[in-house]
Amino acid sequence: MGAFQTGIVVLSVTATAYLSEVFRSGLMSLDKGQFEAAEALGMNYFQKLMHVVLPQIIKSTMPSIVGQIVMTIKDTSIVSLVGMVEIVRTSRQIMQLTLSPFTAFSIVSMFFILVCYPLIVVSKKLEGGSNR
Repeated sequence: MGAFQTGIVVLSVTATAYLSEVFRSGLMSLDKGQFEAAEALGMNYFQKLMHVVLPQIIKSTMPSIVGQIVMTIKDTSIVSLVGMVEIVRTSRQIMQLTLSPFTAFSIVSMFFILVCYPLIVVSKKLEGGSNR
């Protein structure tokens, strides 16, 4: 496999592992009465899943999902270990050429702030909305 494919596989596997735990905790937080009520209404398994279970799981886990997306964005700098060129590695190369580490890493930090900060704000708003 090439560096790009390896990076995609590594990031996908780690994000999937964390997200599966997020969804599992959302499922475990549902009251058993939700399933019983859906069954009392005569819903089949697919209807219970789509109309009762998934909407509640997504609502309760959305802040954690957004947080995991932010972590995955930050983890993209790890793919430089498999030889893939990404933003942090590029900034190191620029730093070596210009001998200005502050400028190179300031640009990278601004990029991460511009990408991650709006997601963090959304996550905070979702956390505040889910507590009501």
